[in-house]
Amino acid sequence: LKAITTLLRSLKQAPPGNVEKPVWKLVLQLYPCLVDCTTSPSPSVCKALRDALHEYADLLSPPATVITNGTT
Repeated sequence: LKAITTLLRSLKQAPPGNVEKPVWKLVLQLYPCLVDCTTSPSPSVCKALRDALHEYADLLSPPATVITNGTT
C-alpha cells in the first residue's frame, strides 16, 4: 500500500503527457480493489489504505481550467 501511495504521488507530479494512458487506466482500475480492502481489521493496513485512497482525490477531480489571453 505504501508503494501504491508513492506511485500515485509520483504520477500526480509527472507532466500529463509523460504518463502513458494504459498506466492511468491501471491506476484507476486499482481504486475499487483498494476500496474493497477498507474492511480490514488491521489498524496499520487501514492507515496505509487511507493514505493511498487520499492520493486519488486529485486524480478524480476535474482538471483545472487554463486561462490563456483571457479565454478558457
